[in-house]
Amino acid sequence: MTERKANPKKSVPPKGGTHAHAAKVSKMTEALAAVEGILPKDVMLRAMRDLVDDADKAKTVTLRRRLMRTAADIAKDVAPYVHPRLASIEHKGQIELGFAEKLVKARERLGKA
Repeated sequence: MTERKANPKKSVPPKGGTHAHAAKVSKMTEALAAVEGILPKDVMLRAMRDLVDDADKAKTVTLRRRLMRTAADIAKDVAPYVHPRLASIEHKGQIELGFAEKLVKARERLGKA
């Protein structure tokens, strides 16, 4: 049986490529989560770090790029859990003027506008 070659026009790697590796990492981290009761955020962070470590040890540039892309996808998914957005709040105090506005007001008071 001949080995399949990767088609550069398709994003699907050859059999046993990075998707298989990511699935293996995912299954391992899911099993760990079931045993230890860790949060999905922890699972995603661990999978991301494992992929980055594997990318550092990759023997080919292509494999390294694929592993880093997969790690970046995980990073994108876990970002809202690690870096939550700031909530909108209603401002009830006095608005502080910036430097430019203070300068304009000072010039107006001095009559140099």
